[in-house]
Formats: sequence, C-alpha cells, structure tokens
Amino acid sequence: METRARTTGHRAGLDEGKVAHAALGLTAERGLNGWSMRDLAAELDVSPSVLYHYFPNRDAVASRVVEEVGRLVEMPDPHLSWKEWYVAVMASLRRVLLAHNGVADLLQMNRFPHSLVPLIEVGFAKLHEAGFAEMTSFAYSMICNTALGAIAGRDYRSSNERGRRVSLDDAVRELGPYAEESPAIAELVGTFMEPLSEQDRADGPNEMSDRYFDLIMRSILNGVELTLKGGGVRA
Repeated sequence: METRARTTGHRAGLDEGKVAHAALGLTAERGLNGWSMRDLAAELDVSPSVLYHYFPNRDAVASRVVEEVGRLVEMPDPHLSWKEWYVAVMASLRRVLLAHNGVADLLQMNRFPHSLVPLIEVGFAKLHEAGFAEMTSFAYSMICNTALGAIAGRDYRSSNERGRRVSLDDAVRELGPYAEESPAIAELVGTFMEPLSEQDRADGPNEMSDRYFDLIMRSILNGVELTLKGGGVRA
C-alpha cells in the first residue's frame, strides 16, 4: 500500500498565519475543542512536530484562533445611538462566536483577544457620551457579561460541544412530570422551551433564539440606563 510522506513546513510553504488559518477552519467545522494538534497537522499535510516550529503548544494555537475570531466581528456604524450600537455589535459578536463553538467560553474567562480592543474603545466612548460617567466600567461589564453568558448558553447547545452539550429536548422531558402539576412550568415548556428546542433541531436560522437574544440585550441596556446613567445608582 503506497503512503504519502508528510511534508515539512518549509516544503509546504507554511508560516504562522497559515497554521492559524487552518486552525480557524477546523474550529468553524468542529469547535475549538474538537481538534488536536495531530488533526491540525493532517489538515496541513505535515508532521505534527512541524507545528511546534510556529506555536509552542495547542493552547497557543487556540489563543491565536480566538484572536482571528475577534477580527471577524463587524464594527457597527459609529453614528448609531449608544443602545443601537451595542445591539448591533453584540449581534455581530454572537453570529461570529456561534460559528466558532467554544470561543465564547474562553471570552467568559476574560481571555479577550487584542483584536477586540478597537470595539472595546468605541464601546467605552459610547457609554461616556451617553453620560455614564464613573459608572461606565460597571455598565460595560454588565452589558458584556450578560451578552457573553447568553451566547455561551446557546453555544452549549451546539452539536460541536464535546461531552457537555446541553439538550433542550432532555430538559423538556425532565420537566414533563412537573408540568402536569404546575401551570407555570407547563406554560414555560409549551411557549418557550419546546419551540426553542424544535428550532434547535431544524436546519437554518433559529429565529426564536435570535429574538430572545435581542430582547436580552435591549433589556440589559434599558436596565443599565435606568440604574447607572449619570454616575449614580438608583434602586
């Protein structure tokens, strides 16, 4: 049986950027935790040892993937009002993160890539312009943490999740007996969880999930405006 020898990095014309690009592609296909250095080497048709000429370990490759993912987030029109700017940027962030399973989890652990610094700068400027004064950092953190939590929650339902995938179908089945005795749970399951689960199983856009995220964002934006704007905290 004829086998093809793996090429060296030099012969393959490899560089750090090409390795990162291949890792980004594998992340889009399998999720950030769904590939190994051996998988990445196979994708590039090189021996695994070649990769270590460009990155010291897999974690370094993953960090570069997060950096590249950050570059995919679109900067909204800076002339938008502060609320509409945040709705737009978080919707873009969500689209990008859900297309690269596992990255949202790292962002939740404050592993922010340098590529997101321009967005953070504009985000702070928007909040300063809106009058949040010394509460700007609080407002920004509340908005981002809420968005990332919601995105990660959806990401855990991805088919690329390894070992910890959350299934709404399982949750609906487990709540079934409670729904028989609780009108509140029956309403929650029937009007929210079941329709959301059906759209999870279907191919194509999940309109209910998208709408849910939009409502979350608009609610947190209205909330921080009510409680923090002007530098004070109102009960």
